[in-house]
This record gives sequence, structure tokens and C-alpha cells, in this order.
Amino acid sequence: MIITKLQGGLGNQMFQYAAGMALAHHHRTVLKLDVFWYKNDPNTQPHDRYGLNCFNVTEQFATKKEVASFFPDQLSRTDRSVIRLLRSLGLGHLLRDFDFSGSAYLQKDWDFDPAFWKLPDNCYLEGYFQNEPFFEPIQETLRSHFTFRFPASEKVLSWAELIGNSKNPVFVHFRRGDYLGKNSVYGALGLDYYRRALELLKSRLGTLTVFVFSDDIDSVERDLRLDVPHHFVRATEHYNFYDKIRLMSLCNHAIISNSTFAWWGAWLVPNKDKIVVAPKPWHGDVQFKDLNPALSSWIGLDRNGVESLAP
Repeated sequence: MIITKLQGGLGNQMFQYAAGMALAHHHRTVLKLDVFWYKNDPNTQPHDRYGLNCFNVTEQFATKKEVASFFPDQLSRTDRSVIRLLRSLGLGHLLRDFDFSGSAYLQKDWDFDPAFWKLPDNCYLEGYFQNEPFFEPIQETLRSHFTFRFPASEKVLSWAELIGNSKNPVFVHFRRGDYLGKNSVYGALGLDYYRRALELLKSRLGTLTVFVFSDDIDSVERDLRLDVPHHFVRATEHYNFYDKIRLMSLCNHAIISNSTFAWWGAWLVPNKDKIVVAPKPWHGDVQFKDLNPALSSWIGLDRNGVESLAP
């Protein structure tokens, strides 16, 4: 059994699920999801709620006892007493709910850790795993798991038809919201990044049609001026935020923000010749200097608009 701790918004959950599923496949065992962060953390943001149920993922949830078995110091006083009593009576074999033979893996660095594949079965994973090598061996499996469980609304279907009928559809994603409140940490991207990225795509594709997505689409529409055919996408309801990924993945190319949500929208684009532009560095704070989830095939554009190959 592999247990992966889920925390953060949908993009983070997809990375954590992907890494956990990859290790579970490696050991030919089951993956269980620890979702207690969403119940226990009082400081979660509105978008930080469990959301993987929008996909055709394998949903098996870890129990509190299964999670606690990896962290004996966190067991309740009653559980500790029961364990001591059973062991004192020579009945330790009855402690199947408290299998302490497993190990817990806490991701320490942003880069891929080659030791990941040496982790044993019966392992608890905690981290963000924002690097494709953590799950590269099961890419096709994940593309199947990250298909949508629920049918699209009529409004979303009309947007999907528009995207499908457009010449070189490109999605452009703006992350604002909580990023503006913590700009020194995350480094919300300025308009200059997007203008230069669009010029780059125009130079390579010629004609293109832009579809703009954001968690604050009104402010983006107010600030952004485009000289190409474009649409500000408002098809998605707040409670169906996953429809943004659904529509983004229907485009042929992408300009993404420093958001894991946008990252997955680009990753799920099936076009083998897709061009993806991603910011470099990913975040503004020096503590994230080693974080760069962009694929080697993507184009890194720094915050001053200088083109480079990722990573």
C-alpha cells in the first residue's frame, strides 16, 4: 500500500496523485489518498478543497489509523493503550490496523529525487512532486485517469466547439487572486511576460486564436489588450472550476502562468507539436529558486522576456 498526502488546490493534488500512483504501479500495489489536510487545516484557501473526484481517478481513501500507523507518535492515548495491552498479552499479531513496518517519505527538495524509485512498498508520501520524472513511466495511465467523470454543460460544450473550430487555438492563463496577496513569494506575472510570449507564438505559428483563462477574468480583460482574435472564457462555474482544465486541454498550444493548475492544462494538451511557454524562474521568492516544473520541450521565458530552453 502507498498512501499519498493531498494538500493544496487541484493542480497540487494532481501532482501528488501522479507520484503516488507511479510508486504504487512500481510496486504493483494499491494507492490510498490521505485527505485529512482538508478537514484539519483552518487556513485553507477557498480553492483548496479536495477536487480529484472530477476525474476518473482511482479513489481509495486512507483511514486515520492507516495514516497514523506511519506516525506512531500521533496515535491517540486510547490507541496507544490498546497496542500496549495487546503486545503485553502476546497478541501483537492482532494489530493489523497498526502496521509499523512502513516508512514515511517527506520530500525535501524541489528537484526530482532518484531515490524515489527505491522507496519500499507500504510507504507514506508527503510533498508536492512538481516534476514529471516522478510519474513519467505511467504517463498514458495518468492521461486516462485525468479524463473527466462528469459531462460538460451546454455552455462548456459551446466553448469547446469554438476552440475546435479556431485556427491554432492557444490558451493563456493568468493566476491572480491569492498570488497578488503574496506577490513577494509567488511573483504574479506582469503583462510584459504575456505580450512577449504571444509575440513568440505569433512568430512561430502565424495566425492564432487566444483563449484567456483566469481566476479573476474581469481584471484581466480590463488590463489586457490583444491584436489577435481572442476570447475571455467565462464558461466555468465556481463549483466546476475543473472545466477550465477541460477547455484548456482542448487548445493546441499554451502560455501558462506559474500555476500548477495551468501546468496540467498544458500537459494534458494532446497535440504532439504543441508549443508551451512557461515562466522562468517559476516563482519570485529565492526559496523557490530550484523549483522549475517546466518540461524540457517547453520554452522558458524569464520575467524580463528573455527566451531560454527549459529547464
